[in-house]
Amino acid sequence: MNCHSELLYDMSRTIFIIIVLCLCLGCETQKKSYKYPTLQKEIVTDTFFGTSYIDHHRKIEDSDNKEVLQWFTDETTLADSILHTISGDQKLYSQIKKQVNNGSDKISELEITDSDAYFYLKKSANSSEEKLYYRQGFSGKEFFLYDPKNFRLASGESDFTINYIKPNWDGTLVAIGFSKNDSEFSELRILDVEKKVLLKNQLNHFKSNIGGIQWLPESEGFIYSYFPVIDNTKSAFKQNSESRLYMLGKENKRILFSKKNNPSLAIKRESFSTVYIKSKNTKYLIARIGGIGFNDYFYAPITTLNSDKKIPWQPLFSKEDQVKSYRISDDVI
Repeated sequence: MNCHSELLYDMSRTIFIIIVLCLCLGCETQKKSYKYPTLQKEIVTDTFFGTSYIDHHRKIEDSDNKEVLQWFTDETTLADSILHTISGDQKLYSQIKKQVNNGSDKISELEITDSDAYFYLKKSANSSEEKLYYRQGFSGKEFFLYDPKNFRLASGESDFTINYIKPNWDGTLVAIGFSKNDSEFSELRILDVEKKVLLKNQLNHFKSNIGGIQWLPESEGFIYSYFPVIDNTKSAFKQNSESRLYMLGKENKRILFSKKNNPSLAIKRESFSTVYIKSKNTKYLIARIGGIGFNDYFYAPITTLNSDKKIPWQPLFSKEDQVKSYRISDDVI
């Protein structure tokens, strides 16, 4: 965990303990005056889909801002000074810590393939890191696959965690997102499950919670979302996203869907452009424009990936249709 994350963790911990102590021990009834740390506001206005939103607290998201880091430190110091005046706080904190670290393993990011292969991240009770594991079937033998602390170990880099996994259809390959210092963007690599080695491909500017990756039917490649600007100090941060096709072992990344690539679709720069493959046997690609709420959808035959020509996207339904969910079966939706 890096220093920024530790500060955020300390702040969250103290807030949690304050709430528990107030409930279990009772708060002091006499009114006290505290000098709370201050942080000067910087109002930021964003416009999404024609609506403007005012953010009074954007500054607090900047984990590189020394003023923000000092504010977190001062808040923690004040909280600790109050907590230490409550009798029995250390005893209760020890009990809470014991319950949190109760000796059981923690499982997350579970992915199950059509071949009944289970892939998941597991953090053991005596470990602070989540590692990648695999088993064939629910009751199958567990196999260790990868420890993120070994990623880029030879180059001397560290502080990587796994924030995304996606196996292919038969479970012979698994895509892994490696995040450095808890960044929301990660480096995408492919692991050969049988050999337990990473392939040489390297894809950056990947944001796992926007579309993830979509394996092609024969697992010869996949579709993923790419963000050109990932520096949060730049005005184009997280804008003009692209849905790209990557073929394993190839260098080029073909753009399938984006504002620049598809000007006739009037995609806004702040909209997320994503493409989905809903099943191994699907006949269609599904593209989506939007973000939160209802979105515009398009479709194209999956066979169009075999051509170098621009994908002929056709309207499927618009945000005005207010479609919440859908399912495709053969040629029926």
